[in-house]
Amino acid sequence: MRPDITASELVRHLSNKQSQTGDIVGLLESMQEPVKPKELAKQHSTNRKAVHEVTEPLEPWAVERSNNADRKITAAGEAARRTFAHAIETVDADDLAWLARSDNRRIILYHLHAQGPTSAKEISATEGTPTKKTVRATFEVLEEKKWVTCEEQTRKRAIIARLTMDGERAARVYDELLRKMEQVIDKAPCLRDLGLECADIPLEALAEAEIEEATPQSPYAVEKRSRELANEDFQYFRGFQSYWNGENAKAYLSAVKEGREFEVISPPLGLDALPTTPDEMKCVVDGLRADNYQWIMYPNELPCSLAILDTDLMVVGPRDPSTANNERTGAIFAQNNELIEWAMDMYESHRRQGKDPFEVSVGFGISADDLIELLRNRYMEDGEDDHSAPNA
Repeated sequence: MRPDITASELVRHLSNKQSQTGDIVGLLESMQEPVKPKELAKQHSTNRKAVHEVTEPLEPWAVERSNNADRKITAAGEAARRTFAHAIETVDADDLAWLARSDNRRIILYHLHAQGPTSAKEISATEGTPTKKTVRATFEVLEEKKWVTCEEQTRKRAIIARLTMDGERAARVYDELLRKMEQVIDKAPCLRDLGLECADIPLEALAEAEIEEATPQSPYAVEKRSRELANEDFQYFRGFQSYWNGENAKAYLSAVKEGREFEVISPPLGLDALPTTPDEMKCVVDGLRADNYQWIMYPNELPCSLAILDTDLMVVGPRDPSTANNERTGAIFAQNNELIEWAMDMYESHRRQGKDPFEVSVGFGISADDLIELLRNRYMEDGEDDHSAPNA
């Protein structure tokens, strides 16, 4: 479910609280680890009421509240924080708040930026724009801010406004800020369930991406769509398997048997965390036997679930199985080159730190053949093993 807030409302909230607290960017950054409001207030020389006023409009999509009342920023919140922090390096937070209080101001700035020197009459003559009186009043404020210069043309009996360099800069920064915040909000069902290191996802590129969102009527929509990827036309699969899903494993095993190349990174996994049903364990055994399936173990928690099909498609989704099948999550599907490059960079950075899974998972050196035999003896009945996968 998407947040019930618009991009301009989000900018207005952050800008107002920046002015009131003096450092909302730092306050939100302090929530990268769970922290109580009392401690936040102490760190930032404010009070708990002020902290509550900052976080409440951002819950639960940008700031999570735990059972013991701790607050923690999500990847969606971190992406919004970084975007806002970058904007106020150029445009003052009070000016951003003023712009965000009325969509008319953005419209007027856009017209001046796109069309050059323009009169109030010319702007108001365009469909969907504010009245001539509103435009003139806005020109006066923009002139006070030194964002425009106004010149009276006696012959035309009109005031012509021209953006200054500061005005051009403000128009560009504010427009970019809104575009990025729109994507944070639109993709929040997915972003909120990713690790904070995913907050650097290219936000403007997300406008070309699709989000598959779970709903109360279709709580398994994300998992179902992810399984359907096994039927796509691809040769090389790379990804993060942040949690075990038996149905997904069965779907992808067919692609493994067809000879497609798989390279999969998982978090640390003990034998007690492997599936115990014979049919699911058979997927593990067949995968271990296949010479076109490479398993890599990352020594820490993974930031998301991830799939990259050749260089044509990337999917990023929830990292935690507790959020995978419910009405609040989502996954992003993209064919945009910038997003695919982002996904590949993240994959490669984790791959470089990967380790031998047979060493990590059971705590001592073991060969693939010995592990297969151990799993067969422990979980599988006679006759259930199948040698149809390519041999390692």
